[in-house]
Amino acid sequence: MFKSMRLKNFKAYKDSGDVPLAPLTVIVGANNSGKSTLFQALLALKQTVQDADQGGALGTKGPPVLVTKGPLVDLNGFQDIVHGNGHEKTPLFEIVLNLETPHSVEVEGNWNLGKVDLPDQFEVSFRLGEKSNEIEVDRATFRMGGKIFLSAEATTRKWQSETLPSSLSNAKVDF
Repeated sequence: MFKSMRLKNFKAYKDSGDVPLAPLTVIVGANNSGKSTLFQALLALKQTVQDADQGGALGTKGPPVLVTKGPLVDLNGFQDIVHGNGHEKTPLFEIVLNLETPHSVEVEGNWNLGKVDLPDQFEVSFRLGEKSNEIEVDRATFRMGGKIFLSAEATTRKWQSETLPSSLSNAKVDF
């Protein structure tokens, strides 16, 4: 369950700040103030995760792309999504989701990590791909208690972690 969300440089929001979410959340405001934008961001993430073409996201097609036109929501193109129409030098937009109390899982296999807490925050930033002209993932970060569990950057193909063992440092980001 989501505890809160935050939109940065997304449509009407330069920075929405943390927007609390609960089993029953009522969003009120004036017309064109960005109420539906909160839901559009969530729906865009959902239709991206459910998109069959994202199977190539692990290296065969380049970085994963945001599905902006699908069965749940139609956000048009990048210029319609990024706040201020993307006139900044390097326009990015970001969606941050804070999750309820994290759960632990047992990780077995070659890594022998034992019991690992699942992240309580997911943060993803998007940019317009220079070659693909699609909205690509720029960076994805999972945090636990404020520490970086795993952060991967598409352009450098590097990752970092403040909690995973350094023995994994040779692993390659292949998205």
